[in-house]
Amino acid sequence: MVRPSPYSGWGNQNPRWNQNSAQGAQQAQQPRKPSPLEEAFNQFVKIIQTNFENMQTTAVNQGASIKNLETRIR
Repeated sequence: MVRPSPYSGWGNQNPRWNQNSAQGAQQAQQPRKPSPLEEAFNQFVKIIQTNFENMQTTAVNQGASIKNLETRIR
């Protein structure tokens, strides 16, 4: 009988490369400290996101105010 290659076709449900990657994923990795540039960028993104959310709220409030004024004028 011919033994099928572990790297041939879709029939092999347990390829060797998958076994190796699963073993590597089980090893605990130490979290690394972000660089000063990464920290600055993350802070920048947080500030920009907060500013964007504030602008969205302001736009919604202004739209409601305009609609209220239009209703009063009619």
